[in-house]
Amino acid sequence: MDRDLYGRLTARLHQARKPLILGTGTGAIGPAGLQVNMVANLLNGLLDPSLALLDFNRRHLVERAAKRSEVTALFEKLRRAPEGVLLLNNANPVFSLSSSDSAAQVLKQDTLFTVSFSNFMDESAQLADLIFP
Repeated sequence: MDRDLYGRLTARLHQARKPLILGTGTGAIGPAGLQVNMVANLLNGLLDPSLALLDFNRRHLVERAAKRSEVTALFEKLRRAPEGVLLLNNANPVFSLSSSDSAAQVLKQDTLFTVSFSNFMDESAQLADLIFP
């Protein structure tokens, strides 16, 4: 990293009224996703030792998300009987279930109409029939 850029970044963080470092999010499974989130947490602890900017009282909705086994079972069911409409809301099962390749096979079938509500042209959005950014 450029030393000058690093210096400006650290100065801005120290001058910020409410500094907050955001990690990659809960869906990050990239090669360095865990490390990036750990660094973000450590920096937040250094910049705001009381962690006043983080809300531990309101739980995140990810706790109500389906288990991986349930999602895999859904795609297996859709692979056998791909009829109807599948709505994907900022989810990328083609990437996250890439080891089985079942999600990609399902989305390619003509008898299943897939709508992707995605902020990015990810792997699943590319296979969707309709995309709402």
